[in-house]
Amino acid sequence: MSVVQASSECRSDATPLLFRFMRRVPGLLVCALFAIVVGAPMARADATDDAFISALQQKGVTVADREAAIAAGHSVCVAFGQGGTRTAVVKSLLADGFSPQEAGRTMAASVSVYCPKYRSAVDPTP
Repeated sequence: MSVVQASSECRSDATPLLFRFMRRVPGLLVCALFAIVVGAPMARADATDDAFISALQQKGVTVADREAAIAAGHSVCVAFGQGGTRTAVVKSLLADGFSPQEAGRTMAASVSVYCPKYRSAVDPTP
């Protein structure tokens, strides 16, 4: 067998493999795109939410459900934005199952991280 014959044999064997791979590329790309689109919401990480969870943990609040804690934190800001008082916000958190201590700490962390413009509503001292 000459060198020319050997190299042509290699190319003839490799070519179908290349074509088979190229036929599968569009399907692989579709699968990859689907995985990115579907997985993106689940992998969503927000630095502000991370700071809020960290603030809760530093205040001694155990976070069993991250999404529920974040929702509670945002609800504190919504309540203050609608003219709610400190007492009303704490009562709302208590109704959601927070202990009195957790409610106060969650309110403080929420205002500190999510809505510092309401800080005077939580701590009226200058």
